[in-house]
Amino acid sequence: MSSEIGMSDAQPGEKRLILLVEDNLTNQEVVNYQLEVLGYECEIADDGVQGLELWKSGCFDLMLTDCHMPKMDGYEMTVAIRALEKEQNLKASPIIALTANALQGEAERCHGVGMDDYLSKPVELKNLKNMLKKWTGTK
Repeated sequence: MSSEIGMSDAQPGEKRLILLVEDNLTNQEVVNYQLEVLGYECEIADDGVQGLELWKSGCFDLMLTDCHMPKMDGYEMTVAIRALEKEQNLKASPIIALTANALQGEAERCHGVGMDDYLSKPVELKNLKNMLKKWTGTK
């Protein structure tokens, strides 16, 4: 495990660990399956509160998060993570929004709170693969 919270020391060819923060069970199952197909391991949090706590372990290569969840949504969780990273002088963890909200301005809102990128639900396998490649450097 890396000393930098939010990033693991996975070597080329090793499975990468993704944190999926999603409150919908069906979406959890679908994205988890897609990640397995693409060669990634996944841990799942049911909301932003759980996601934030799991993120603090420092063992994730990337986070995929729903934007709209109970207790703490993806926006609030991202703001909290970015504040902790700044406070502790940590390298920023890649955070990718997963949202069914296709309204204009949603991508800007995600970027505005500190998310790195954005995927619309339902997530197509090809788009997920390209996004993970972009942010983890995998092939």
